[in-house]
Amino acid sequence: MHSMQKISTALLFLSYALCSGGGLVILKHVVSNRRINHANDVFPILLSGRFLIGFLLYACGFILWMVILSKCKLNVAFPTAMSLFFIVSSLGSYFFLRESFSLQTIFGILLCFLGIWLITVE
Repeated sequence: MHSMQKISTALLFLSYALCSGGGLVILKHVVSNRRINHANDVFPILLSGRFLIGFLLYACGFILWMVILSKCKLNVAFPTAMSLFFIVSSLGSYFFLRESFSLQTIFGILLCFLGIWLITVE
């Protein structure tokens, strides 16, 4: 793979992780303080602007995932994308949702970076 192709592939993976992870963090924020016991409880949420933004970002992530699948081998694409998704959603939950962040999470993020490097190095 040429260097420009590597950069565009890396940006594609990063865009996927930011869209999917960012969308998920927004969706979690929207439903955090809501009690959802029945399907009827969901309908008012679907009409909120924040929900739509989170949903659209998550949907964009899915479209980017389809592009990634068309360009990369699955045994590289899946672990790379899921590791980046884990990293973005963990950081997003800490910084935007004020969820706790343990030493184990930090270690897990570092292992994800190591795993991505091991899988993608040629």
